[in-house]
Amino acid sequence: MAHDDGESRVISRSILVLSLIFTSAATIVFILLSPVLSLYFTKSAGSAWIFATGGAWLFSITISGIFQGLVQGMKKYASLARILMSANLAMVCLTVLGLLVLHSVIVPIIAWVFYGALICFGSLVITREGLLPAKSARTPGQTFKQVIRFSIPLGIAGILTVATNIADPMVVGGLLNETRLGAYNLAISITGGLGAILFSPLNTAFFPETSSSAGDPKQLSTGLRLAFRYSLLALVPVSFAVAALSKQFINLFSGGGSSYLAANVPLQLMACFFLFIAMQGIPTSLLLSTGRTTQVMLIGIVTVVLDLTLSLSLVPSFGLLGATTSRILVDIAGFLMAVYLIRSYLAGVADVVFYAKVLIMSFIMLAVLYSLSTFVSNGTATLIPYAIVGGAILFLCVRGFGLLTEEDKRYLEHSMPSRFGRLMRLLG
Repeated sequence: MAHDDGESRVISRSILVLSLIFTSAATIVFILLSPVLSLYFTKSAGSAWIFATGGAWLFSITISGIFQGLVQGMKKYASLARILMSANLAMVCLTVLGLLVLHSVIVPIIAWVFYGALICFGSLVITREGLLPAKSARTPGQTFKQVIRFSIPLGIAGILTVATNIADPMVVGGLLNETRLGAYNLAISITGGLGAILFSPLNTAFFPETSSSAGDPKQLSTGLRLAFRYSLLALVPVSFAVAALSKQFINLFSGGGSSYLAANVPLQLMACFFLFIAMQGIPTSLLLSTGRTTQVMLIGIVTVVLDLTLSLSLVPSFGLLGATTSRILVDIAGFLMAVYLIRSYLAGVADVVFYAKVLIMSFIMLAVLYSLSTFVSNGTATLIPYAIVGGAILFLCVRGFGLLTEEDKRYLEHSMPSRFGRLMRLLG
């Protein structure tokens, strides 16, 4: 969109200013609606302060997303991946430690605010020079109009994405009780953590660099192939491990509350099918990188209508299982629709043998860990030893199946910190 350094700086500042204005307005509206939200979801206005605090989460997460986009625009992908990984780890550690000490629902909200603040700070360090004033051939008014014209479909798509994510919890909150809603949200939060910790850094590190040239279909196909390949390798084993150890994760994040055990089956199903919602981000990123924001908006419209329709149909009869089914079907539909829209770039992307090997080794690990959890112990303390067992199974399968090619090992060794080089050699 920009043609020179001065214009890039003006556009970057315009995006940031507009984001601050609109996000501040949305945050104020959210805070004003907090008593209504509390009454709807908890059947009491006494939790309004929790929803009001959520306004800070909304602001920090939204602005951090804008800063991430600015860093990507400067092609600092490796730096952004490090920022995201550090922020994710800090957020998870703060959440776990805070819940163990304080046992308060406010802890995860504060952790997410801290997560967004860390990303904003780290991104600002990288982008500070790019935001300094500079001369441009465009006037500020022209720049704002250009940004708004490009951003309106993208903004609507973002709103629709949020609506899709909250549609089924809203139906659960309205038709069931707050205990069921709490259990369902716990399952969503745990699976959502998989995307925050694993997929966001991977998508940032592997995809944007190769998809930056919108006029080169071959380069875009290469980016897709790498993104699908390495995301699948990271996401499927970990999500299957979460499904196998679902009770341990529920006890860890709920403090052992028995009412949250209702989240067990929803968590298992969401984890097993989490691949679809995470992988949808890859074709969506390609659509955005090629300026096809209207198609991204179309995906949002279809998924939010589908989620509301399925949730209202299934939740009254099947409760949390109905809500989970709705979410999974919507995730699959959104993924398939996104893949269809980028079908012209899919030549040479699919590697069926590789995908099959990843699924087989993940199922082997799932079977072992689930058996241990069912017949030995499902206490929270087993998470670490079972994780070691799962890691050992994956290591042996990767070697035994010859999963990684020499090209894979060179690429991963180059992309990862130097201390992981020996691990790549051991996998050979």
